Amino acid sequence: MSILLEAAGDAAIWSSGRGTLAVVFGLLAAAAAFNNPLWKEPETAKIAATAAQITVKDASACAWFGCMDVNAFSLYQTKVRGVDSTGREVEVTICRTAFSSDNQVIQRKKVTDQGMKKHERSVTHVRVVNGTAVLN
Repeated sequence: MSILLEAAGDAAIWSSGRGTLAVVFGLLAAAAAFNNPLWKEPETAKIAATAAQITVKDASACAWFGCMDVNAFSLYQTKVRGVDSTGREVEVTICRTAFSSDNQVIQRKKVTDQGMKKHERSVTHVRVVNGTAVLN
């Protein structure tokens, strides 16, 4: 056993550098916090998606880092699968900050323009208060 520990002594995690192990534990704690399944709101997401003309099929998944390009401070990030007004299957992300009733419904789609594939994003702002939604 001591031979294995001595061999591992050269690894960066076991180095005698200041705070190396604390940094590793800090990174693990941050990763665990970002993977918190409580940071989704399926009921509010369904109301917001319905207001944005999406028929919801599933709103049970969390959209990890799904709101970074629109609102980096979104605490609640819910992935919604459904059908849009044209009958096409869509996957949208509903973003909301902690102390606000404003939701962003983000729909990303791949389009081809003159042979070039590109991504388009549309954002619909929906305010959900007491179970009712109003488009902003």
